[in-house]
Amino acid sequence: MEVRQAPDRKVHMRHDNRGFTLVELMVVLVILVLLASIMVPAFLGYVDKTRDDAKIADLRTVVSAAEAYRADRYTTKGTNCKIDSSDYAGILSLAGAESGITIEDLKLTSTKKAISLLVIKDEGEYVIYRYKPGQPEYSVADTY
Repeated sequence: MEVRQAPDRKVHMRHDNRGFTLVELMVVLVILVLLASIMVPAFLGYVDKTRDDAKIADLRTVVSAAEAYRADRYTTKGTNCKIDSSDYAGILSLAGAESGITIEDLKLTSTKKAISLLVIKDEGEYVIYRYKPGQPEYSVADTY
């Protein structure tokens, strides 16, 4: 009876270890960093625009409420219609505005038939409405 010896595994192993070199890994990492540096500012710009759009939507609601409030006042008081800071809480209540929104300024046109300027403060920023016939102007700014 012949005794066979188990083959030495080290002798028969292939040296095909196919892995990634450090250089290849670094190239992939650099590509990922470049992609991230392009995408992050674009994403942050999108977030800021969405936040501004939400503030302008809040302002539109307040403008509609202020117009309704002004129309009611104009009907009862005519050209003596006045809206001052004592009316701001009523306008915000009519608009159903969030508690963080405050009216900073409100001006009527000379005929008292429209609002010429309305500024609200929302999350520390001013959201401004300016009346322009045919195309009202809305903007978000740090100051006004």
